[in-house]
Amino acid sequence: MSQIFGSGIAWLIDIIIGTYILIVVLRFLLQKLHADFHNPVSQFVLKATSPLLNPMRKVIPGYAGLDISSLVLAYGLSVIKIFLIFFFSGFGFHLFISMGQAIPDLVDSFLSVFLYAIFIQAIFSWIPNMQYNPASSVLDTLTRPILNFVRRYIPTQTNGFDFSSLIAIIGITFIKLTLIPSLNLIFGITPR
Repeated sequence: MSQIFGSGIAWLIDIIIGTYILIVVLRFLLQKLHADFHNPVSQFVLKATSPLLNPMRKVIPGYAGLDISSLVLAYGLSVIKIFLIFFFSGFGFHLFISMGQAIPDLVDSFLSVFLYAIFIQAIFSWIPNMQYNPASSVLDTLTRPILNFVRRYIPTQTNGFDFSSLIAIIGITFIKLTLIPSLNLIFGITPR
């Protein structure tokens, strides 16, 4: 019974902290891509992350246009998430293993943000009124670099249909399926 309870707690930790990590990663990417921060979606991301990021920014400065404090926060949250998942799954305390496995977890979070954004934008493109939704401009800001890259190197339009989103989703999924396990082997050791 306690193992089932521990698995449930580990799942809950993964969902709650993992979602917040995605929001922090989203803030990093929106800032890097110069998104419109007057947008309601961007405002939500700012309000959700500012309580933790504002104090960190006093200690950790940005570098070369990158919000380093957002990266440090996302990495720290990944370490905490993995550490708690190990603990509640019955593996005990593994701080150093958690620190190693947080790197592939963070890379996975970045790839997931792009994957979700492209997928949601593709769904929005099928619904005419969604073009005017505030989320559309944020999604466009996030996906434009990837979709432009795909369109530059791969012919994606056939009979008026643009397949760049599908190709990008397949490409990001392929990267996730090959890169993340490789990074887990490099940075992580499964606890015993």
